[in-house]
Amino acid sequence: MNPLSPTNQAPTTNPQPAPQPARSNRSVLTMLVWPVVAVLVVAGVYYWQHKKVNDLNVKVTNLTSQLSTSSAQAAGSQKALAALPNTVKDTTGSGSTIDLSLSLGANNTGCYKNTDTPIGWFQIVKETNDAFAKMQYGCVSPTQTTPTGTATYLLAKKTSTAWQTISPTNQWVTVSGATYPTCTMLNDNKFTKQIEPKCATGTTANGQTTYTVQDNANL
Repeated sequence: MNPLSPTNQAPTTNPQPAPQPARSNRSVLTMLVWPVVAVLVVAGVYYWQHKKVNDLNVKVTNLTSQLSTSSAQAAGSQKALAALPNTVKDTTGSGSTIDLSLSLGANNTGCYKNTDTPIGWFQIVKETNDAFAKMQYGCVSPTQTTPTGTATYLLAKKTSTAWQTISPTNQWVTVSGATYPTCTMLNDNKFTKQIEPKCATGTTANGQTTYTVQDNANL
């Protein structure tokens, strides 16, 4: 028998497909990590945007506050300008107080804040050497010629070419029914005897201050 005869050939078999390699652990890990990364990115973007919005809100609030303050200050300045000029009377008879009168007329007394007495009032009592002056001042209504009650005293001095009021009200004291400036204020500002011949000096004992009157030492 012919060994090569077709009848003697070994039966053929169908080839099997090669087995697919198992998915690696690394691929599985990658699939798990990417969603986490995506969530973190989204959360980061949200936090950044939220922080930017909060920062902008804070800036808007600050700017609004600044605008409100500026508007209030501007309104106050406009009221102060609208209240000028103040009423200024010269009782010295010297005729040398023109620039002092102009300065006092433009002085911001704050009287414009008062409803009943919106106008500042000054009365020049003494002026000397075109350098020092003593006044009374207060607030009046448009129909008043003098302040209600006792007017407060005020001193002024000329620095360079401008007058400046320099005496606070707590630097005036009453001794035996009369009002005097403190010696400290006169000495610090070199006010002459022609403006104030007397001044008050205080001595404190046991929490009580007693004032005595003495001569102004400034020539």
